Amino acid sequence: MRFVVLLLIATSAAAQPSAPRAPEGWAWSLDGPANLSAGGKAIGTDSLFEFALMAPGWHLTMGPGAVVHDPRETADHRFWLTAELILFPDASIQGEYGIFVGGKALDGGTKQWYAFVVRGDGSAAVMHRAGPDTHTVMPWTKHAAVKARPADATVTNVVQLRAEPDSIRFLVNGQPLTAFARSDLDVNGPFGLRVGAGVNLHVTNLDLTRRLAPFPQRR
Repeated sequence: MRFVVLLLIATSAAAQPSAPRAPEGWAWSLDGPANLSAGGKAIGTDSLFEFALMAPGWHLTMGPGAVVHDPRETADHRFWLTAELILFPDASIQGEYGIFVGGKALDGGTKQWYAFVVRGDGSAAVMHRAGPDTHTVMPWTKHAAVKARPADATVTNVVQLRAEPDSIRFLVNGQPLTAFARSDLDVNGPFGLRVGAGVNLHVTNLDLTRRLAPFPQRR
């Protein structure tokens, strides 16, 4: 009888779903002090955040904002970076979400990155972090291509950066929003996700495409 009871306990324990875990090998750089949650909801809690592997993709529930990335991956030369992002209705409508590129010294006080982001009110911006300061390269602007978040439903936006030999192009849902000369932004280096304070976000993919075909020459 004791064997049967122990077997039932073991079977029951094995059937329990495992707690969400952070993606192996990934790193994060936070805007303020916070601890990684053991799987509980962190939204609205300044001292906690959640970053969990949740197929397909990852789920992030933020206290402070952060950039998250896989240090084993970098982007340079000619590339496209694309992310499909699902914003949940209990997220801050002012919190930004999108992709970042050009990461440098991400674990120190001289960190740098460029972020191409949208937010729940249907606007988009390009942000630059340099040490302790963050400023906008393109100010927040509403655009028809950016889907605003309904009051009680999720919304999905696909954010893309196209780094070409002569330009950096920012697109949302396949529509161009803005472009910069390649020489104006240093986008080479670590890349990943930028998620602002209070955002509850699911990321279904983060895809890097290296463009190897010859770039057309301008006439």
